[in-house]
Amino acid sequence: DGDSGDSHSVIDSNGLLHIVWSDTGDSLSITDYDIFHRTLNVNTGEMNQTQVVANSDRNDDEPQLAAAEDGSVHLIWRRRTTSTDHDIQHTRWTAADGWGLVTEVSNDVGDGNSRNAVLALDSDSDAHIVWQDDGTVFSDVNTDDDIYYRSFENGTLQNTTLISNSG
Repeated sequence: DGDSGDSHSVIDSNGLLHIVWSDTGDSLSITDYDIFHRTLNVNTGEMNQTQVVANSDRNDDEPQLAAAEDGSVHLIWRRRTTSTDHDIQHTRWTAADGWGLVTEVSNDVGDGNSRNAVLALDSDSDAHIVWQDDGTVFSDVNTDDDIYYRSFENGTLQNTTLISNSG
């Protein structure tokens, strides 16, 4: 057991409560935070084993969940990539397969410190992600913080859109 925080939860369409949090315990390194997941059947009280979703030698924190109409659950979080940079990650859980592959969302050339991500899902269960970044993604002279957007369409990550500085 390590230092736990940043908890978030949602209930999926089958009534299963999904809980995620960042924690320093039971992972590759007890000096950084990783993302953990556990489910609770709210009808029976049955709780599954704790799973490590993101286990790196960097800090993974600020997890956020969203439950989709198709029964899946999407997860985004922030991963520290250097001492001054973070990127936004995404993965999807299904009852059949558990957690899928992790996709780095804020990985454009010139991206900076990505943070304060939020997640929304549409009626097709596709993820839409918005975050703040201090990089120079679309212009080398754009050195202030801006808001960016990316989405998935049928499981494919779409191009990054600059929201707050596009005129």
